[in-house]
Amino acid sequence: MKVLIEKILRFHPQLAGQIKGVSDDEIIQLEKISGYTLPDEYKDFLRNMGHHAGRIKIVIKNSVAEADQSSYIRETPIDVRYDSVIKYYRKMKTMSEKKRLRLKRNLEKAVDRSLDQLFLIGINPIGNDAGNLYIDLSSKALRVVELTETFGETEHSPSLMEFLFKASFRRETVLRLQELNY
Repeated sequence: MKVLIEKILRFHPQLAGQIKGVSDDEIIQLEKISGYTLPDEYKDFLRNMGHHAGRIKIVIKNSVAEADQSSYIRETPIDVRYDSVIKYYRKMKTMSEKKRLRLKRNLEKAVDRSLDQLFLIGINPIGNDAGNLYIDLSSKALRVVELTETFGETEHSPSLMEFLFKASFRRETVLRLQELNY
């Protein structure tokens, strides 16, 4: 993660003052509330950019088909901030066991596997057909997947590092094009 951040800062040094990480105590709190032992790579991300990632934004692009057979690309912002992730796990803890199990069963049915090895890292705040993002803890490289009841499981990247690297530079490309009035 440090190498990734160093590369990003080499191209965009102004981001150094915009990114803010979380403390080790906050990471321990997230592990306790979620019931997961977080992988080192994700902990590094949280330590460096967990509270604020500067101008880096995570966006899911989905192709949307309309009834009139037209289609377009819809971009859904995904909130990967620590505060949002821990809020999700706190909400799950306070939810009734019956409701929590129903939600889990519905999603497991859609993706045709157990959710026990998936850790939520990003929340879709819009609630459209784009889903939340998870890291697959059963894969050594920490595959990043999107889960929805409608479309099941979609892989966004074979690794967390690649996903974050692509997301950060994809955003910068969009910003550059906007700066050039394209």
